[in-house]
Amino acid sequence: MKYRFSDLVDIGELQQTLASFQTASGIPVEIMDVDSQTVAASSGQELWAELQTFGKRQWHEEEQILPYKDEKRLRRCEYPGRLFRYVGKIRVENQEIAHLLLGPVFHEIPNEDMFRQLAQESGFHGTAYLQAVRQMPVVAEDQVCSHMDFLTQVLQHTLEKRVGVLRLGEALSASQAREAKLQGAYQELESRIQDRTEELQRTNRSLQESEQRFRVALIDTPIVVFNQDLDLRYTWVYNLQGYPEESILGKTDADLYSAEDAARLTALKRRVMAAGLLTREEVSVTIGSRTTYYDMTLDPLFDEAGAVIGLTCAAADITERKQIYEQMQRRLVESESVQKIARGLLQKIGLDEVLKIVCEEAMRLTGATGSAVLLLEEDGWLRVTHSEGVPEFPFSRLPVQESFAGRAFRTGNHVWVSLRDSDLEEAARKLQGYPWIEGVTSLFVVPLRVETKVIGVINILDKPGEMTQEDERIIDLFADQAAIIIEHMRLQDQAEQLAVLEERQRLARELHDSVTQALFSMTLVSRSIEMLLERDIAAARAQLTQLRGLQREALAEMRALIFELRPGNLEQDGLTRALRTHTQALQGRIGLPVVVATAPALVTGPRVTVRADADGTVELADG
Repeated sequence: MKYRFSDLVDIGELQQTLASFQTASGIPVEIMDVDSQTVAASSGQELWAELQTFGKRQWHEEEQILPYKDEKRLRRCEYPGRLFRYVGKIRVENQEIAHLLLGPVFHEIPNEDMFRQLAQESGFHGTAYLQAVRQMPVVAEDQVCSHMDFLTQVLQHTLEKRVGVLRLGEALSASQAREAKLQGAYQELESRIQDRTEELQRTNRSLQESEQRFRVALIDTPIVVFNQDLDLRYTWVYNLQGYPEESILGKTDADLYSAEDAARLTALKRRVMAAGLLTREEVSVTIGSRTTYYDMTLDPLFDEAGAVIGLTCAAADITERKQIYEQMQRRLVESESVQKIARGLLQKIGLDEVLKIVCEEAMRLTGATGSAVLLLEEDGWLRVTHSEGVPEFPFSRLPVQESFAGRAFRTGNHVWVSLRDSDLEEAARKLQGYPWIEGVTSLFVVPLRVETKVIGVINILDKPGEMTQEDERIIDLFADQAAIIIEHMRLQDQAEQLAVLEERQRLARELHDSVTQALFSMTLVSRSIEMLLERDIAAARAQLTQLRGLQREALAEMRALIFELRPGNLEQDGLTRALRTHTQALQGRIGLPVVVATAPALVTGPRVTVRADADGTVELADG
């Protein structure tokens, strides 16, 4: 992506910064974009324009490309009287977006006689001409290059941060667009997911506002600049935040920071000096209970012979940005966990799979090693319905009255028990005789609540560290969603079981009203036949004919009931053949002729028409 310099900076703030720089150093400075248009300039550039006007007949540029650090090139323009101007390139992601111009400057006291003669030859007033020349600063070349180096690095560093903010905004916009497509599927969770999205947007806007402020140059910036010698003793410090310079000068990192932080910083700086290359790295130091993060740029210092004599460093405080980024990551993990269990509901997976997801996500959100879901049984115990991780959960159920899980269930509040750094007596006091898992050092119990009803708890084992308000907020959000989905799945299972029970009761009634009565009639006829066999053979034969009729009716009734469940040949033979089979059984059951009439184009039609003719024939036809 191509960037324009003017789109990445606050021009007004940049103009003030350039003016401050000239006030501090005396060197005029100007920034031009790639189209050679001036973006910002200090007041010294007006003097330069005036000087060029005075000597427009004599001025001409002689350019010279100077070697520069990091294989860059610095262009030096020389004008009559040994007056110089330096031009450096400003890049962002290997894209040249502007030029930084320092000067004009003298490297030695100018020869006023030469300039007086130049004014006379050009026909200008010598005194006014010399007055303009005398206002030009006299600065050593290496000092100008050092200023150029520092300003270029600070400008590029600030521009890169702004580009990072723009990229983050683009990524967030894309993420929000994807999330918007899924909102319709979440139903009950839609409002909560929307709240999370709005919170991410507010956090991102806060980050953009913080990063947009253009802080550069030498005054009122969060950038600490310092030099250290070969022994890594601080020899020069500028803009030290909150400390007097005298407390730093002459000391090493080992005198200022903890042993661990000092060893890490020393190793980094030694590596930079050994390689002789500029290095940029994120570091952190801890003083008391506060940890500060820095974006640090380190560059070796060389003497005239090219030997390393120390290093220079610019460290920008990025603690606020780091905290915002970590907060955004936590919110993203929360959103992903809620979406994961929501997808389980939308995909209609079983209760066991939902419980597995709940246990896994509870471990991921808290960093714990194990978890278990316990739901209330009808007998008043909490049954372990699923567990994950280590150590393995040894209980199948826990009492409501004498357990930590039961306490959370009864009160509806969290229960946090930590045995870390506890002796045997203190641990026994904390456990109160309740069931405990050997080897576990902490237990966090969270109630699963649906509105005002608690349906169970989540046990989280061996969460690292102590419990914080942020931990409680995250797990509360997750537990609320998990409880809703678990209760939904349980109600769905109960509804399915109830439907099966109702179907069984209906079949029992059908059997009692039809088949059972037919079988009872067959029993009576059979007994009648036994009695007639000895007295009246003809009557017995008539009864046998009636018995066979009752058998056919009972068989037809059974076939019809079985077919109502779901004919096994429906998927294999298709609707038409299954209907023919069913009508044959129906015909034997009701004693009326039944005809299935189908049209080839309507075999798969969704409707069946039933017609009864005058002669009592029942006809089923598609359409």
